[in-house]
Amino acid sequence: MDSILFRNVVVIFVIWHRAAYCDSNGGGNGFTPAQIRPKPIWNSTYTDNLKQDLLLNYDKFARPTQHYNVTTVTIGLSILHVEINEFKSTVSVNSWVRLSWTDDKLKWNASNYGGLSDVNFADHEIWQPDVMLYNSASASAVSHLGGTHCVVKDSGEIVWVPPAQLVALCDLNLRYWPFDTQQCYLKFGSWTYDGSEIDIKLADSSIDLSYVISNGEWDITDTNVTRSVKYYSCCDEPYVDAEFRLTLTRRSPAYKAIIIAPALGKFPPNSFFYSSYFSNHHAYSNGILATATSGRESTPERLYLNYYQHFYGLFHPENSSDGFAYAVNSTLLQQQPLYCMLFNANIGSCDLVIKNSAYPPITVDY
Repeated sequence: MDSILFRNVVVIFVIWHRAAYCDSNGGGNGFTPAQIRPKPIWNSTYTDNLKQDLLLNYDKFARPTQHYNVTTVTIGLSILHVEINEFKSTVSVNSWVRLSWTDDKLKWNASNYGGLSDVNFADHEIWQPDVMLYNSASASAVSHLGGTHCVVKDSGEIVWVPPAQLVALCDLNLRYWPFDTQQCYLKFGSWTYDGSEIDIKLADSSIDLSYVISNGEWDITDTNVTRSVKYYSCCDEPYVDAEFRLTLTRRSPAYKAIIIAPALGKFPPNSFFYSSYFSNHHAYSNGILATATSGRESTPERLYLNYYQHFYGLFHPENSSDGFAYAVNSTLLQQQPLYCMLFNANIGSCDLVIKNSAYPPITVDY
């Protein structure tokens, strides 16, 4: 009986001693169960602890403020390279899009984390504004901003500068080709939020051109940045966008050497033989006639051509607001009378008939 009592006393003493030891090694340090982390196999850093605390129960799909507050997004643009596609009426811009905003759920006291005042997050880890290029011509418009990291400061301010290859629609005017100047723009705005939820502010009054790499054909001669607020009849809320406008001037030295110089060399015979009735509108067939009759004994008496089918199909850009046909015609393709004289003994029989889909056939006699 005494031995059993002794064993029970020993067991109780051991249990009491273990409980006292646990209490002296963290049992009363004030941590709540939610704050006790599983100990990793490596030593955790302040960055590890901070990111775990910030992302605990964080919803990256919810706008990071109260619903009645506005999230202000500041946007800027740095351009690296610009190209224009005349046939598709598009402008391609390699750039850095500079975005910043404040996340109320990503704030902390740096003194609690070893003085750590900023930390990097992957773009898929936190909420981001759905800023899109409104006049995008690319099929992958949703992913035109690269997946780079965001820098988060202890004040909740977030800076995101993704590289972007932007392809935007541009209404080109090629009347004065190759001495033309084009106006193109990039318009950004939130895709799903109105101005009462996301407001767009401008980082600068102009586009940053300090990193531009020239493409040899276009010069950026002017830039302009504007912020617009629009109201629609369907809704009471404002809709905000930022527009980055570019003025691009074509460099012409190569065109002067290839097109203008040969045209001036052929100007005197043209001026002598050229009929005032033969307008620039009908001159395009000259080059085709020269090619078709080269090496033949005589030119055909009549030439039937469908102006819109052939010319616009070969030369005219698909979406241009003004064709560059007139510039090409006036420099290279005004040789009809000269070829008639060189290849046809009977100049008077060299008639030209332009079969135009919009106008009745016109016959020109030389």
